[in-house]
Amino acid sequence: MYKKLIVQSLKDVFDNYQYIARVVAVPIILLLILNTYATAYLSPQENPILVIVVTFISLLVDMIIVISVHRVLILGSDSLPFWGLTKYTKREFASFLRYVAMIAFYILTALLFVVFFQILQIHIFVAILVVTVLFTIFLSRVSLVFPSIAIDKPMSFETAWRYTKKYKLLCFVMIILFPLFFSAIVGGTYAFIINILVTTISVHFNILSVFLNVIVSVFLVSALSNTYMYIDYMEDFSKDKNDDVEVM
Repeated sequence: MYKKLIVQSLKDVFDNYQYIARVVAVPIILLLILNTYATAYLSPQENPILVIVVTFISLLVDMIIVISVHRVLILGSDSLPFWGLTKYTKREFASFLRYVAMIAFYILTALLFVVFFQILQIHIFVAILVVTVLFTIFLSRVSLVFPSIAIDKPMSFETAWRYTKKYKLLCFVMIILFPLFFSAIVGGTYAFIINILVTTISVHFNILSVFLNVIVSVFLVSALSNTYMYIDYMEDFSKDKNDDVEVM
């Protein structure tokens, strides 16, 4: 099953690349503008506030890409306007707020563990490692909120946690392990090439990282979409089966 879902995740991107490229074109242009501005004018030491603002706007744009890809892969190309999403609605804000909530939860948990481990005189690295492992498990169980919200079926973290109860290992493989492996192999290889171009030819080659990040994100979103569709199908099938048994 894992192999089938991974292959399907890759296949879905290649089968829908024309639609995906079209609906993410405008967000990519926005990211290129932000990246060019940040590279030319911003430095974390001199403009910390502007760096935060640009990062925040970039995350908002990234969320549009994520939702667009989820909708294309789950609902089909007809689920979006020709050029994709061009404004923020409740759907986009709900997804973004959950993303921010997960980041805040990780930071808060990490701080609490660091303080606790320091009291026990255990190295800070151990605290961060423990928190990261626990958070990845949590992440694998609740990430279904994003494809669910993207197709206008809002889901809470608590619901996602219950929904994935019977699919813990599947979620961990498809949402954590596969993305890590894919990002390390594909993303790492091309990031290394881009870094060489930036350091040896021109800093402006840094804009290629925007395309790389979007491409990697599309494949990772596909893995999440396929996991969501599989679990949703299995749960519906199980529900129908139980209903048939009750009728009999």
